[in-house]
Amino acid sequence: MTLRVVHSTAVTPDGAVRRIDLAPLRSGDALPSFVPGSHVVVRCGDDASAPYNAYSLIGSPHVPSLYSCAVLAVGAGSRWLQSRRLGDLVEVDTPRSTFAPVLRARRHLLVAGGIGITPILSLARWLGSTAEVHYVHRPERGAFAEDVATSCDARISTTREDFTSGLADALTRQPLGTYLFVCGPPSLVEATLTAARAVGWPESRLHTEAFIRPDTPRRSFVLELARSGRTLPVSADESVLDVLDTAAVSVDRQCRHGVCGRCRTPVLAGAVDHRPVPVRRRTHTVGFDDGLRVPRRGGPSGGGPVTDLRAFPFPLDGDTYRYSTNLEPARTAHRTAAGGWGEHVVEPGTDYRGALAERARILARDPRRAVSLPHMAPAGWDALETVLTELHRSMPDETTLDLDDGRVRFSNRLSGTSIDVARGDPSVDPLLLAAGETPDDLVLLDTRGGELFADAGVVTFASGWSVNFALGASFEDIHGPVPRVREEGVVARARAFLLGLGAGAIVRRTNWSLGVDHRLDASLETRGEWAPARRHLETASVDEVGRRLCLRVEVQHLTRLAPSGAILFLIRTHQASLDELAAVPGWAERVVAVTAELPRDMADYKGLTALRPAIDRWWRSRRRAVLG
Repeated sequence: MTLRVVHSTAVTPDGAVRRIDLAPLRSGDALPSFVPGSHVVVRCGDDASAPYNAYSLIGSPHVPSLYSCAVLAVGAGSRWLQSRRLGDLVEVDTPRSTFAPVLRARRHLLVAGGIGITPILSLARWLGSTAEVHYVHRPERGAFAEDVATSCDARISTTREDFTSGLADALTRQPLGTYLFVCGPPSLVEATLTAARAVGWPESRLHTEAFIRPDTPRRSFVLELARSGRTLPVSADESVLDVLDTAAVSVDRQCRHGVCGRCRTPVLAGAVDHRPVPVRRRTHTVGFDDGLRVPRRGGPSGGGPVTDLRAFPFPLDGDTYRYSTNLEPARTAHRTAAGGWGEHVVEPGTDYRGALAERARILARDPRRAVSLPHMAPAGWDALETVLTELHRSMPDETTLDLDDGRVRFSNRLSGTSIDVARGDPSVDPLLLAAGETPDDLVLLDTRGGELFADAGVVTFASGWSVNFALGASFEDIHGPVPRVREEGVVARARAFLLGLGAGAIVRRTNWSLGVDHRLDASLETRGEWAPARRHLETASVDEVGRRLCLRVEVQHLTRLAPSGAILFLIRTHQASLDELAAVPGWAERVVAVTAELPRDMADYKGLTALRPAIDRWWRSRRRAVLG
């Protein structure tokens, strides 16, 4: 997007660091919100060879009217940005998060050196009294020192000795559940991490960003593409992105320097040697590459679908799980150990075309998966406009949308479809049109007599239920089979919240279960197809269990439509096998812990009681292999 410079001022006494504010071209427009600790990638120049640099955002993350960043005059790109005058135009990518706070953390210990204060400042402002900051800087280079001091408990030093002393004390007195975030020069980052490890901090609580230029030599290797099975040699003087370009393999990217995060890719096997030049080095997660400059990748044994774990909405934040409403505002990015998700309501994902094709096959075979009571036609048109609007927000370059003059005009380059219909045309099923463009299942809830009723829907990827069977059922009746939710008031609280949901408001929640073979359609109608596969896995080999048994996660969005007043319930299904989850530190362990601890009635309802021994066998086998 193109933004204009509206403010530029020095924020250090020596003038080396400047705060630059960028605003939309049209006054009053809001910019995309972001997670604290996020950065934007700026094109620092006007010609084709201009570098792309990443700068942390230091302003308010919620409905911002401008993006504020601090720029140190080091390198041609930063000097170019510092030289911009008021009114000059700058090309900026949407914010990305690689350094987001941990929502479940009890406390954050934030450590910054020099210009590394920029992402730390954003975190400190958002976390407030639940954060403690230790900031060291050279004399005359203390950017935002006063802001940090007023945001939270802070210790600001101008000598390494004072900083080291304060940090040593802080590392030993943090309560359990504290996470450490460090940003600054490599020597400071490594010293901080070494000190933390020495007093027992686990690796899962350490998060870093550093500013480096690696000088270690490159090596040649062979790249294997999991989906196609192709192998490509990569020489010592090439990046993977270079090789993929030559081989005509399409990869989403922008900066080509490992900065913007667009080419972030799951690594299924091998070691990672990421070389972002010359900016950030993020804490590397085993199994993931921060960019396709030098990754290693291989295919899972047995083939089959490959999950994009970068965007997988891992739902478990502890070793126990109980039902709750767990509703939260939509369009808020979640950072995970593998990447992140949640910036958009409708997120197409890498399996977009495949999911749409699978839905079309299911509907052709069983039209009963699309149902609607006659009075829901107006809500269906509201749902169509809402889905297309959200899809256009997430894919502005691939879609066009025009809702003027009482018509719905929409084109989608990825799905190859084009829609041009009059709103209210009785010959058109608007809910089916919407289902042909989004990978989400759709359910419409109507309100009658203070209760919610499922009066329409297109559901092809259900897990153990049927929209045809549920048509006309109340919210209370639909959740009747779920153990504990009535007794503990979960259904009543959720119903009261949804009845009070304002027009246009969008919330979301997650739900999870187990699936087999990445199969999307696990509905009651096809139980005879998928249930035998689940029973087979109860006694299958550990290799087969790891490859075929999946954690199945639903990201559910709910919004009040206008003018109909109905509630649109969107359900997007994601799946990852146990073997795939094991590529991300902590994920497989947590699934094993939760499934083992889950009370019997909940385990029975989720259909995993009989699978517990198989999961345990797989995990013990994997542990033995890792430990040798």
